[in-house]
Parts: sequence; structure tokens; C-alpha cells
Amino acid sequence: MATQILSPGEFIHEELETRGWTQATFAHILGRPLQTINQIINGRKAITAETTKKIAAAFGTSAEVWMNLEVTWQLHRAPRPDQRILERVRQVAGGVQPLAIVHYPSRPRRPGAPKPTKNFPR
Repeated sequence: MATQILSPGEFIHEELETRGWTQATFAHILGRPLQTINQIINGRKAITAETTKKIAAAFGTSAEVWMNLEVTWQLHRAPRPDQRILERVRQVAGGVQPLAIVHYPSRPRRPGAPKPTKNFPR
């Protein structure tokens, strides 16, 4: 079963319902126009980095939560890249696969930095 991707606005809508806030109240709290809040909630307007910070402050979360939701939503909605791109990359790269894992040389850890775990790539 495919994972359902929700817009950040749907999460905001649920949070407003839980708190008993209207869109107008939320717009007032954020200092943003009601129309902007309505467009975000209805998935017609993207959330800017500045607005993610305001939403985070209002809900007691991090701005990264809202930015990640926005980016995930945008990637979900974006069309797939043209398959001819891969063909052109192969032509330019002489048959080299375009997606290669790049290994960076190890850098010494700074003093006091935690040791990497097995799950964390270096």
C-alpha cells in the first residue's frame, strides 16, 4: 500500500481543530493575513522558511518539522524528471552511471565530538 503524503496545511488544520483555534485566530497569532493562512491550509500556497519559524513558535515545535513537511509535499507534487535526462547524462559522461556514491576521505573528529554509531554514515 502506498504511503499517503499530506500537505503541511492538513497538519495545521488538525492542530487548529485540536486547539480550538480558527484560521483567523491563527493568522492573528502569526501576524499573517488570513488569506495566506487559508491558502496554506488548503495546499495552494507553500510555507516559507520565515513562516515555518512562526508556526513552530505558535505550536511549540521546530521549524524543521514544518519545513520538512513542506519539502516532502512539494516533492510529492512535482512531476517526474524527463527520462531523456538520463540518456543525455550517459552521452556526456561516456556511459558512466550518473548516480555514483561519493566516498569522502575521513576527517579527524574534533575534540569532544561523539563517536559515530553504526547507523550514522561517516
